[in-house]
Amino acid sequence: MNWRLAPRTLADPYGHWMRKTGTIPTTGGWQPRVIYTPWGMLARAMTDNAGTTVQALEALFSGASSYRVNLHDLEHWAYCDLRKDQPHFGQGHNELIIFEKANNPSFELPRLLGHALEAATEEQVFGSDAGAVVYSDVPQSLSGNLTTCFAANSGLVASGSMPVLPADTCDKGGPLVVTAIIDHAIPFAHERFRLSADRSRIDAIWLQGTPTAQSNTSPAIGRALTGSSIADLLGQIGGAFRDENELYSSMSSVPMGRDRQAGDTPLQQSFCHGGMMLDLAAGREINDALASKHRILGVELPAQIVAQTNGFLHELFVKSAMNWIWFTARSMYANHPHEVILNYSFGDFCGRRDGLGMLDADFQLRLDRDELAGITVSAGNGFQSDCHAEITASEMAQGQDLTLCLQPGDKTPSFVQFWLDGSHESLPFELEIKPPSTSGIAPIVTSLEDDLELVDPKAGSAVARAYLQQDAPRYAVPDGRTATIRTRVTIAFCRTEAARGQAAAPAGRWGLSFKSRANCDLSAQEKVMLWVERGDSLPGFLPAGRQAYLAHANHQRWDESGRRNTALDGAWSPIKRRNTLSANANAADVLSVAAYRQAGRGQPALYTAAGGGAKSGGPTVAVAIERSDNRRSVLAAGTLSGATRMGNGTSAASAALSRHLAEAVLSGTVPVGSADIVKRLRSHVIDLAEPSKNPARSGAGVLPVLDGCVGIHKSV
Repeated sequence: MNWRLAPRTLADPYGHWMRKTGTIPTTGGWQPRVIYTPWGMLARAMTDNAGTTVQALEALFSGASSYRVNLHDLEHWAYCDLRKDQPHFGQGHNELIIFEKANNPSFELPRLLGHALEAATEEQVFGSDAGAVVYSDVPQSLSGNLTTCFAANSGLVASGSMPVLPADTCDKGGPLVVTAIIDHAIPFAHERFRLSADRSRIDAIWLQGTPTAQSNTSPAIGRALTGSSIADLLGQIGGAFRDENELYSSMSSVPMGRDRQAGDTPLQQSFCHGGMMLDLAAGREINDALASKHRILGVELPAQIVAQTNGFLHELFVKSAMNWIWFTARSMYANHPHEVILNYSFGDFCGRRDGLGMLDADFQLRLDRDELAGITVSAGNGFQSDCHAEITASEMAQGQDLTLCLQPGDKTPSFVQFWLDGSHESLPFELEIKPPSTSGIAPIVTSLEDDLELVDPKAGSAVARAYLQQDAPRYAVPDGRTATIRTRVTIAFCRTEAARGQAAAPAGRWGLSFKSRANCDLSAQEKVMLWVERGDSLPGFLPAGRQAYLAHANHQRWDESGRRNTALDGAWSPIKRRNTLSANANAADVLSVAAYRQAGRGQPALYTAAGGGAKSGGPTVAVAIERSDNRRSVLAAGTLSGATRMGNGTSAASAALSRHLAEAVLSGTVPVGSADIVKRLRSHVIDLAEPSKNPARSGAGVLPVLDGCVGIHKSV
């Protein structure tokens, strides 16, 4: 039985194979590696102990359902599955299985991917715990408390002891605001995050990418520093460490060097994204009267994850980060009334965009359970990316063509997704994929009754694959909507520039043609929503990715002056600028934040994404992060104390809104412990905002950047 060609069911071919044979497929030269495991325990690579691991997984997955997720490395992954196990403590666990090609010994999983762990929710941990399995890798101080042990084993996956809030760092029993941030490159020694010269307001930070010794029993990754640990390090500046640079260098696996994926060691650069975001959200002068009441928790994502802007395994680290933040806050501030406000400023192009995707659902779940008082996310910078198209069934009946432009010199895979509203066993339309005419690869027409490959006849290897996938909503639907399984198509393309011996997709113009089938069951105005996944390289990382984009004869990419078009949608074209909000900015109570330019009559920043789709409204609000056409940035902290750098984007806007939330709680406008604090904070910022003239891009209104940030009056 060929598991890759098994008949499709709701649970997809892999689930079908599991039910029919009761085994995990290990044929065809592919071997599975377990990346993401229930209860936070790391299953060793199957190459180490394949037989035992297969038996354990067969027992674990008995009766489980399975849903496919994105493939994010065409050369090395045959198949990815996000497995949703039976409910445990009121909530299902997830398991990611990746099948890696056994005959490719030169490829190794990135160092940290094998340690990405599931985040437990409060309901899991503090529900019925009679059957909890408690492992030995928890601190001795907690060994007598079953629920706490289970929490530690499930979610506290950073190495180090449980954090304890030092008694002398805040008023005993006084209310606190905790700004939590999940970002990359957080300069934890910076003076903007200190209480004094040698005491930090960062009560704990999890450096997920910092190397740590691994034991056979501990699933811990990275390194967790408490406030006292940071104080010890600060006390060594001028002694063991000449300056902050040497301190950060001592924490890195490549001190003063270059990481294979990330470029310069992040905290050896003058600008770091996490430092700017944290300064805008929570930076204060050391002598600020409110500094002791405004605390910080941070999680620094691994460079390997951040470098891959297509989102490969990104959600796994973010969910683990959120659980660590929740557990740390619950432990550290048990005797202090507090509220936690989270800022998360990463964005993706591809996703459900109905609030029921993996991160959207997890954000909403934590807000519903009062784990967080507010979450601010970036609305996205993809307005002018030309990465989104919408095609109605009536348009497909006449035939519709699009062009996908794969750029030369792209060293990363590219991905395209189509989303339909309902679930379909096969596509209700025919899709023709036409490689560039000079490639020698024959076009192919398909309705994806089965997965397909486009093979380069010269090289004899696949350069693209297409999959029909069923995406199930995560968790319960909070607002009473019907939780539908939705069909999506993922087309994965090899990189256009590959090392010798690796497959490469032809760069150039790829045709995508859509034509309705005779039995098409879509209503005339029902749409196929298409996105090209993000694939560029971020500042500070080695240049590798070049963004693929869409083209169409009727799409006005440039205006009459030769500038990028800023119209919401120009002359008729399937390529749209509306409905370009980040895929992770659609949860009901999450605050998605746009960027705004103050000059003249004011307008949304050129890049800030637009809502306006049937399933995705506009952003919640906008923040005026830009001053004028010539002053498009705000100053915030650089990497080292005393340094400032310019920055902009919806990331900066989301961090600036986090500060608005924190100030509302600190001032008592929305006191700690308020009933319905999530909704009260949302109403508060909307009431403060100057009403918007462009709600699709600026939401309900525009707020200023609050005083207190470095150089706010000197924005440039």
